[in-house]
Amino acid sequence: MDAWQIILITVAVIAVFKVLAFLVLAGFRWNRVSTAICVAWHSLVTRGTAERLAKSVHEAPEAAKPARSVEPLRLLAILQRDSRLVDLLLEDLSGCDDAQVGSAVRPLLAKARACVQHHLKLEPCLPGQENDKVVVPAGFAPGSITLTGQVAGTPPFTGTLKHPGWRVADYTLPEPLKGADGWVIAPAEVEVG
Repeated sequence: MDAWQIILITVAVIAVFKVLAFLVLAGFRWNRVSTAICVAWHSLVTRGTAERLAKSVHEAPEAAKPARSVEPLRLLAILQRDSRLVDLLLEDLSGCDDAQVGSAVRPLLAKARACVQHHLKLEPCLPGQENDKVVVPAGFAPGSITLTGQVAGTPPFTGTLKHPGWRVADYTLPEPLKGADGWVIAPAEVEVG
């Protein structure tokens, strides 16, 4: 056997072993091997492909932003529907006198209060009446109690209750209409005719 035949057989055996190794690594799925070959070819001949591939392989992917819930907006939509609260909040009242504002706001507040009481079960964050002496225990939840004044040292703290705060104990909101855009607080109203 000639030297060139030995070299040719050796190259062929090495190629066969490489193909078998690729198939083993790819779980015997030929489409994965062909994809790897195509990616390797494109990274050689297409400008920028190798850099993009290196970036995607060697850098951590950006954390996906969690989808924001529109559920909190449903209560705002209900308040708008039942009492026109959003309209009041966005209305420029600088040209109105106090009597006009008071007469317009009084019925709106009654409707908004009824809506909140119907959909939310509220309880105070801290029991007691305003101006009562209270003790804030050690280990209190910082999000439910705000300390003001001269705060020094470690709890328990003794102070005057300025506002009991509000915590939602439970809520009931109607399910949105199927296909409704949850970002819409109040639909546009068009009178035709």
